[in-house]
Amino acid sequence: MRLRPRTAPRAPLALAAALLLAGCEVDVDGAPCAAVGEISDCPDAQACGNDLRCSARALACASSRCTPGESMCRDGATAVRCTARDAVCGRWEDDDCAGRTMVCGVGRSQACECPEYAGTTIVADPRVASRRGAPPFPTGQPEPPECRFGRLWDALAAASSLAPTAATVEIRGAAGAPVVFGAGTGEGWPLAVAANVVLLGAAAPAGPTTIRGAPGAARLVEVQGALEGVRVEGGGASGEGVALSCGASGTPSLDAVAVDGGAWLDPDGLFTAGLAAGVTVGGSCGARLAGVQVSAVAGPALTLALDPASAATADVLGGCFGESEVGIWIRGGKVSVRPDGATGTVVSANAEEGIVVGGIQPRLPPTGNATVDATLQGVTVLANGGTGLSIQSVLGTSRVRTTACDVAENGAARAAIYGPSGGKRTAGGVFVALGPIAAFGFAGNRVWANAGDQLAFFSDTGWSVAPAACGADSNVFACVTDVGAGAVALVGTGTVQAARNVWPALPPHDWVTATVANADDYCVAGSGGVPAKPACPAP
Repeated sequence: MRLRPRTAPRAPLALAAALLLAGCEVDVDGAPCAAVGEISDCPDAQACGNDLRCSARALACASSRCTPGESMCRDGATAVRCTARDAVCGRWEDDDCAGRTMVCGVGRSQACECPEYAGTTIVADPRVASRRGAPPFPTGQPEPPECRFGRLWDALAAASSLAPTAATVEIRGAAGAPVVFGAGTGEGWPLAVAANVVLLGAAAPAGPTTIRGAPGAARLVEVQGALEGVRVEGGGASGEGVALSCGASGTPSLDAVAVDGGAWLDPDGLFTAGLAAGVTVGGSCGARLAGVQVSAVAGPALTLALDPASAATADVLGGCFGESEVGIWIRGGKVSVRPDGATGTVVSANAEEGIVVGGIQPRLPPTGNATVDATLQGVTVLANGGTGLSIQSVLGTSRVRTTACDVAENGAARAAIYGPSGGKRTAGGVFVALGPIAAFGFAGNRVWANAGDQLAFFSDTGWSVAPAACGADSNVFACVTDVGAGAVALVGTGTVQAARNVWPALPPHDWVTATVANADDYCVAGSGGVPAKPACPAP
């Protein structure tokens, strides 16, 4: 018999691997680590690199490693900046400050900074991230772009600090793209346009400029200087859109400014949410508003509440004030609403009154009597749910003149109701509830197709709407369709002189109440300069 030689038993593979590891070190890069530059988390002959990985290379560059973002100045023209081009050790690279029209900020950031700027044109651009007081310490100069302000709040503050020197804040943006300042740019509220500042929206080819508010903001923009070519959106705010006032002097102004309050009608026909006021004007310096458009406001689109003791005027030149609760509320002071060249003012599609002159505004408690000196010229007051023009609760020192206005199709929802119980009337066109005032003028207007009475007085005072002769100052009353309604009516012990106007049809006295005098002395529409009759809307 042949015997097989004896052999030693084999160790299991797992045991062999364990024995091998016990006697050897494996030198492999790439293990994760927590602290850059440390060796405690890494195998021998390795360190933790900028990439938070262990490697021999990280240990080799320990004395020369830099942290991306740190910098130092070599001289006033060049910064040495650490970049992440070398992910393990970082890489020092030259940043040519002078080539970028910047300087190396030896005393602040040790990096390229904006140079001192003596200009008075401050540029804001939401595409840049530069913030006032932080590197690269923007100054608002146009170039390089990083020296512009990325936040409008900062640009306005910088321009205001130049007072009393006049300054301009110029907005820039990408061609064809909207330019928006708001929550995305970290704006604070309200944005303040100081008396020495003109804020200009972005010029073409950039898209439109928008200031978009945010919930909780009580006021979005305060203007003591000038604001031009900007749209203001509520953005969930419930206060004022734009408030104009003045300091010791100056006249605040808006030119081609639009305000969208973001309000809407609820199922009960009431405006809710959105801005409570679109544009408000106060103070003693007056104001100038040209081509202003306000819509979707849960209160008055435009409120004019100037100091009655001031001789300064708030001039409203053209513009549109509609689709809000009330169009224009004139609470006090000297106000002129007139065309901007050939472009008139339009007040339309408001849920309540088109224009309120005096201290009362629907849905709010009375604010008390006020002295008003108001001129309304060439205003179209159209299709408002309440009375087109309501004049009441002003002091006897007041003056109200209405000339060449077109007041039509108002009052379908909430025309004024007046008169004693048992003899109530409605007035959807023009409603005057006053005692005697210093001056009252009503000439060259067309009042037509309104609910109820076209022109109504609730007064014990004598009034006149009679021009000296037939002509351009003659008023045209037309399209009276409600049963029992009049072209001109008065309830009270007063009288109305109504000669030399145009009536809906003949005989004239069929269109007036008993206290309206001289209606039989009438004019013919469209002849001798008398305004033409409008075409009545289809029933």
